[in-house]
Amino acid sequence: MASPPAGCAVEDIEPALADAAGVVEGAVPGLATLSRMALPRRELAASWLRGTTSATGSG
Repeated sequence: MASPPAGCAVEDIEPALADAAGVVEGAVPGLATLSRMALPRRELAASWLRGTTSATGSG
């Protein structure tokens, strides 16, 4: 992605313990928000599949 679509904000959700925050911020131009969740990647994915994790964004 070269830039976010007009009128849109790009948000990223990272699992707990992810060390990619600096890499993601540098690799995604126009990144508005980087949210860190409380769960590690595997547990976060499982909770999303069950619909038990609340969303962090507004969309």
